[in-house]
Amino acid sequence: MDNITTAIVEKDNLHQLYDDQIVHMFLASIGNRSKYTLRNYKRAIEQFRQFIQYKPLREVTWKDIQVYKLSLEKGYISKKQKPLSSSTVANLIAPLRSLYKWASDPNIQLLPHNPTTVISNAPINVTSRNHFLTKREAVLFLKELKKQKITVTNKEVDAAISEIETKFTKFEEVSDKKYEAKL
Repeated sequence: MDNITTAIVEKDNLHQLYDDQIVHMFLASIGNRSKYTLRNYKRAIEQFRQFIQYKPLREVTWKDIQVYKLSLEKGYISKKQKPLSSSTVANLIAPLRSLYKWASDPNIQLLPHNPTTVISNAPINVTSRNHFLTKREAVLFLKELKKQKITVTNKEVDAAISEIETKFTKFEEVSDKKYEAKL
């Protein structure tokens, strides 16, 4: 190899090492998560890096991430070549969002920008027949209780849950998205 080729290879290896260090530091910074979360974050980041052919993280654009996301949604890079669900795609993109948010933080400044800020998540369809309040609904409910000056103790909440579980034993589908409790 000539000197120019050697310099290019060394530069590429330096980016590879540097990116590996950034990912390692990021994973260490979120170490209070479960070992499974850390494993999934590491896998998702590695899968993305393979997809972009180990392009330096600092050179990744929103287009790279968008193409990756679309490839996941269409199944182009899944093992079975089948489209992945919205929630699976969101679970694979979330570690990238966290990595770039952390690394581009003004106090950390390991990466110059966060290309994930313009990437939106596809709506996630709720397929469970168990229906729970969304975070927004729970907040609205609690605000309404506060507005009406109603105080609820944990014991009262537990009693209400128990009563609901014993009385409402069956949910029947009213429409394709709504369910009605039957006694």
